[in-house]
Amino acid sequence: MINIIATCPKCGGAGINLRSTSDAGGNVTTVEYDCDLCGGTGVYESGTLALDEGYFFSTEIFEATALNEYKALNADEKAMYDLILSMGIVNLSDGSEAKSELWDIFGRASTTRANLISLIS
Repeated sequence: MINIIATCPKCGGAGINLRSTSDAGGNVTTVEYDCDLCGGTGVYESGTLALDEGYFFSTEIFEATALNEYKALNADEKAMYDLILSMGIVNLSDGSEAKSELWDIFGRASTTRANLISLIS
C-alpha cells in the first residue's frame, strides 16, 4: 500500500480556480476561488493504493531505463516514452499498449528492456 499525494488534478497545483460568467450584455466577470478539490493547498491526497499485478509506477520504469539508451532515442521515441511515463501508473501486462510501445522503443538487446523484464518478473 502506498499513500498517494499528488498535484491536484483540478487546479494543477495552483490551489485556485477561475470562474467566468457573462451577463446579458456580454460583459465577462472572472472570479478567483480556492479549489474545492484540494481546499486551496494545491495537493490532493487520494488515499492509499495497491497496484494490481502488471502495473508499475512510472518512477520504477524511469529507474529501469538506461540513460545512454534514452539519450540515443529519436524525437518520436522520446515523445512516446515521456507520454508513457506521464501516466503515473503504467500497465506492463502482456498485451498492453504501453508495454508494446516500450518494446518497440527498446530493442531485444537493450539494457532497458532487460531491466523492465526483471521488473515485471
